[in-house]
Amino acid sequence: MVKKYTFRGVLILAAVIAGFIFLLRGCMSRYDERSAITPVLFFEKADKGIVFSIIKYGKATSYKRSGGSTFKSLSTNYFVQTNDAETGELIANKKIKHNSDVKFHPITVMGTGNGNAWVFIGELLAFDPFTLEKTADREMIEAKNPQLKGKMPGEKNYYEYNDANDEILITATDGMKYTLSTTSLLATAIDEDDIAKSPAEA
Repeated sequence: MVKKYTFRGVLILAAVIAGFIFLLRGCMSRYDERSAITPVLFFEKADKGIVFSIIKYGKATSYKRSGGSTFKSLSTNYFVQTNDAETGELIANKKIKHNSDVKFHPITVMGTGNGNAWVFIGELLAFDPFTLEKTADREMIEAKNPQLKGKMPGEKNYYEYNDANDEILITATDGMKYTLSTTSLLATAIDEDDIAKSPAEA
């Protein structure tokens, strides 16, 4: 009998704690922040259009009101997300990184090479926009290009997306420059003189 009442007491206490947590989260959720990082990308497949974007979501962990102002603390995560291009309805989203995992900013969408969405979220990444499956990251690129092993910078300004040929210009940490094919993920070393030339001259 004692064990029965003890078990019942534990269940009641757990229910009270869970209720308090849900109530607290409900109060704080109105201070959450969610925003899309521009630009966004458009893809079409079988006459269905989707919009791909990076979403910054800040979950409120605490807040304080003082003098008519509200001060809050946020736990921020970055997601990739797709929405129906016609209705705006959410199709899918996927958490990529917590803010603590991103050492350098900005975070941005780069381009649509080889039918994939190329972005920069603390590193160069690519995703299949229809499944949100990751198709490229630092590890995958280095596996195909041993010359880049340990030499891919963490800052966005060392990566330039070329819309004309869907290649990415990478300046490695040793100062060497490479063009990365978004189709094969193979990197080719290039000369400084070639970069200075116009496309016609090259």
